Amino acid sequence: MSERPTVSVIIPVYNGAASIGRAVTSALAQSFTDREIIVIDDGSTDATPEALRPFADRVRIIAQTNSGPAVARNTGIAAARGEYIAFLDADDAWLPNKLQLLCAALERDSSTVLAFSDVVPTDDHGRQLLPALIPTAFAHAPSMVEMLTRWWPIYPSAVVMRRTTVLECGGFDAGFRRPGYEDPLLWLLARRRGAFVYVDLPLVHYRQMPELQRMTKYAEGLSIFADRVRRHFGNAGHTLVKSLLEAHVSVLNSAGLAAMAAGDMHGARMAFRATLRLQFQLQLLLDLKNSPTVASL
Repeated sequence: MSERPTVSVIIPVYNGAASIGRAVTSALAQSFTDREIIVIDDGSTDATPEALRPFADRVRIIAQTNSGPAVARNTGIAAARGEYIAFLDADDAWLPNKLQLLCAALERDSSTVLAFSDVVPTDDHGRQLLPALIPTAFAHAPSMVEMLTRWWPIYPSAVVMRRTTVLECGGFDAGFRRPGYEDPLLWLLARRRGAFVYVDLPLVHYRQMPELQRMTKYAEGLSIFADRVRRHFGNAGHTLVKSLLEAHVSVLNSAGLAAMAAGDMHGARMAFRATLRLQFQLQLLLDLKNSPTVASL
């Protein structure tokens, strides 16, 4: 490996003892070898340190107190030396040519700032659910207008970015203390700084959570995301945030009704409380839509 590697691979992990070995192994097995691998143990309390020990001579391991994936990735970015930054979540894994193909896509056009690919969705046991995940309508590099209209399926483990772009954007917003929407915010900020390129191949084994679990887990982050989009984009981001809030409200409301029908009053109350919080956020968004203080694109 060169003194200054082409790619820095950033892998945050929190209590990921069961999957971190697979993720690190997939990074080490890349056909593109001019890279460094940085694993950030974000305060794990399980056997993650032991699972990482066999890789200690081939990867850099940084331990920190638990701060969430946004801060953990930022720790890795600060330590990175590569021209490009590639992200890999601890419960995902790369196909062997992932880095080679995405780095080549960025090399072909110096105006591009981010490359991403399709993914293979898998369940908690690593079993393939579908051959690929990104629908045909989304199988291209999005414009800024498209990204401000609806959520775009760009998954962190499927991304390689120019390090300069990551730094210009300020990395991941540290206000996100839990997983959820810290990554699409960074993609939005990056898109303002240059074009994206899409590699139409599934190059990542991506663990896909059930929709209800995902919506519940990311509900808190959505409120932060809504605030940040308004700060950065003003009314231009209204459609994006509104569509995401409405999707969460619909799924959580349906889950509450299903729990009630099944006699699960505790689950119903939790779902309905989350629904009410997001409905408040949605109403606030509508009230603020015509605010005179907006950011320009």
